[in-house]
Amino acid sequence: MFTARALQKPFTVETRWRKVVTDARHYAVVHIGDGDDLAELLVRNGLARIYGVRTPLPDGRTSQAYLAKLNAQEQAKKDRLGGWRDSR
Repeated sequence: MFTARALQKPFTVETRWRKVVTDARHYAVVHIGDGDDLAELLVRNGLARIYGVRTPLPDGRTSQAYLAKLNAQEQAKKDRLGGWRDSR
């Protein structure tokens, strides 16, 4: 429901692919109408967790810079939001 509501606004999907050992991996960054990053919103609300990214993003940011922006996971855990609600 959260994601469906967020995507009711116009949104932009930026993609990038990167060759990995046996295949190619596709990355996507979704920006909703007000400029928010969907991944950041999901993490901030406890609906997704951070999993390392190892490629430059479509807008040129490094994976380290992007992961630093997703630092809201610890606050979501502390506030027991979303999937963290019943965690110990």
